[in-house]
Amino acid sequence: MDKFDRQLQKDLRAHAPQMSTSGKRKFEAALPHKKKHYKGLVIAVFALVLFVLPNINASVAQHLYDLPVVGEIFKVTSIYHYQDDNTDVNIPQVKKHSQSVTYINKSVKEWTTQALSEFKKAVGNAKNASLKIDYKVVTNNKYWFTLKVESLTTAADSDRKVYYYNIDKATGKTVTIKDLFKQGYDYKKVINSSVLKVINSDTKGQYFKEGDDLVTPFKTIDQNTQFYINNKHQLVMVFQQGDIGPMSSGTPEFTISTKTVMKGLKEHVKKIIY
Repeated sequence: MDKFDRQLQKDLRAHAPQMSTSGKRKFEAALPHKKKHYKGLVIAVFALVLFVLPNINASVAQHLYDLPVVGEIFKVTSIYHYQDDNTDVNIPQVKKHSQSVTYINKSVKEWTTQALSEFKKAVGNAKNASLKIDYKVVTNNKYWFTLKVESLTTAADSDRKVYYYNIDKATGKTVTIKDLFKQGYDYKKVINSSVLKVINSDTKGQYFKEGDDLVTPFKTIDQNTQFYINNKHQLVMVFQQGDIGPMSSGTPEFTISTKTVMKGLKEHVKKIIY
């Protein structure tokens, strides 16, 4: 095991998440026939799949720099596909020799294979719970690369999570949302305002609002808020299921007007979002 592998494993362990009490009760109720220590394993694997990736993305990936790769189109292939009665796991690999790409490949492979292993140890081939992980290349042009990794777990309820790995090919760096903007620009205030405008105009109950009982309405984006750049070169913010609205709202997306953020973007990023 090389130094990079050891550091990645250390970071993954350090950021291992805890499932909420309500979440534990749901999964325990869904698996009443399993022994107590098996239930614990199920809870652990669901927590790993649902929450570990964004924590690692913000705390580790922002420090990864590499040589510029402008103009190169990355190739992505499936290096492992496991499927049976209650699991369907598809693990991608980006074909490019760079530190940022190496991080993505190692990180995705680490948590997906660990999740599959723990899931199988806990429930075997039981059909009242399932695990599905898959991926999609969202953007792959001469300036930008985005890989989407999505997980779906089911037991008493279902929970979908989406995560985006972004590489700025002008710097060769894996980026978080703040890396798009000039130093000192209050990007959170600008993006928050756009998101709140949509939420406050909603009349269908898709989002939590001030005054709603037992829920926390949207306040602000942070370094773990997911994002991608769509095929129209627009910035899109993505929230996890249940974070800012009921589970029935899925994973809400908010397209941010280019005019709204243009003056705060770094000069080379304007080539991407314009």
